[in-house]
Amino acid sequence: MSFHLPREITLAIQFVLDECLPPIIRDSRWFMWLPFKLFFGKHADTFFTFKEIAHDLDHEQFIRIYQDT
Repeated sequence: MSFHLPREITLAIQFVLDECLPPIIRDSRWFMWLPFKLFFGKHADTFFTFKEIAHDLDHEQFIRIYQDT
């Protein structure tokens, strides 16, 4: 399932997240879990853990993740 949000809405969401929320809340898993699940579905965990696992991935695993998401 794919959908498109107008640029104005994505910019408004970005502003709220980046400028109105303190990083301690914005960067916490408990706060972002629901939006990630709503927007990315079964791939939400991949987005959450990507920075932690990226240095251990081989070339084929990178390709698979990018194709899947």
